[in-house]
Amino acid sequence: MHALRKIHRSLTETGVLLDLHPEPEDSRAEVARKGRLEIVGTWDQEADIQDIRLARAQLGIVESQGFFVTERQVGFDLLEHYPSVEDWLDHRTERGDTVVIQRELLDKARDLLATAGGELIIREPIRASLLRRLSRD
Repeated sequence: MHALRKIHRSLTETGVLLDLHPEPEDSRAEVARKGRLEIVGTWDQEADIQDIRLARAQLGIVESQGFFVTERQVGFDLLEHYPSVEDWLDHRTERGDTVVIQRELLDKARDLLATAGGELIIREPIRASLLRRLSRD
């Protein structure tokens, strides 16, 4: 909450805040091949989901205190494309992701890619909110 109040102080009278973060739900792995998408599965992201819920609660508090008002929201899916499961796992390692992906999900994705080619798609639901700064006279 301290950071949000600091942002409020830093913005001009007509300033806006763009809040962009994942939805509080698990991401999904898919394999795209021959013009079709096949769902591979999801993995447990409960720790991340708790952080998202906490962030939303904090934002709700500063809104209720009159610092900001939400003007618009839009949801969309962020898609990451990988030629292989190993490329995805390497990217996760580089980012420092620590959530364990179930072996069954990895094996299913590898099998699908091996039999008909294609690409691995990671689908993460995202919400963007535009918040207008309110004056606190």
